[in-house]
Amino acid sequence: MAKKRELSESEIATLQDEVRQVYQEFERLSNKYNTVQQVTSGPTRAATEIEQDRAELDRMVADDYVFVDPFGHVYDKQRMISQVLDGNVAFDEFRTDQEELRIMPDGNHAVSSGVFYMKGNVKVRYKTSGRMGRRDISGLYRTTHSFAKRDDGSWVVVASHMTKEPEEEGTLRRFFAKDWTHWPHTDTQ
Repeated sequence: MAKKRELSESEIATLQDEVRQVYQEFERLSNKYNTVQQVTSGPTRAATEIEQDRAELDRMVADDYVFVDPFGHVYDKQRMISQVLDGNVAFDEFRTDQEELRIMPDGNHAVSSGVFYMKGNVKVRYKTSGRMGRRDISGLYRTTHSFAKRDDGSWVVVASHMTKEPEEEGTLRRFFAKDWTHWPHTDTQ
C-alpha cells in the first residue's frame, strides 16, 4: 500500500479557510433570522428571500446531516434549517472563546471544536400546559462540527453536537428540568 502524501501547511490553511467560509455563511444566515426574531414576533421576511436562504442552507448542509442539541434532541437537515429560518433562538450576545479546526489527513474531511458564550433564549412549549414561552439558555457551550468535501470541491457540514458547560449544581438541575420541550414542534415530529 502506497503511503499518502502529507498535506503542506499552506494546503491545510487553504482548506481551513474554505471550511470557515461555510461556517461563517451559516452563522450569517442564522444571525439574520435571530435579528428578525428580536425586532418582531417572528420572521417577517419576504417568502422569496426565505426560500433563497433555505436554498443556501440546503447547499451548505449534507442531506444526511445530524445535529444533537444541548437537550439531547436530534435534528435532521430539514428540521435544523427550519429552526434557523423560524428564528426560534434569540441571542443578545454571542462570543466564540475558543476554536480549533482540524483538517483530516485525506484533505476531504474536517472537524471543528470550540467553546462559545451565548446570552439569549429559545422558544419552548411547556409539556403540561402546552403553553408557548421563551426560556433563558444563556451560558457557555462546547460545539463540534464535522465537514466533508463534495466531489465538486464544496464543503458541507455533516454533523454537529452542542453541549452546555456545567454550572453550579442547583442551576444546572433547574436548567435541565424536564417540564418543557426545546422547540415548539418537538412532540409533533
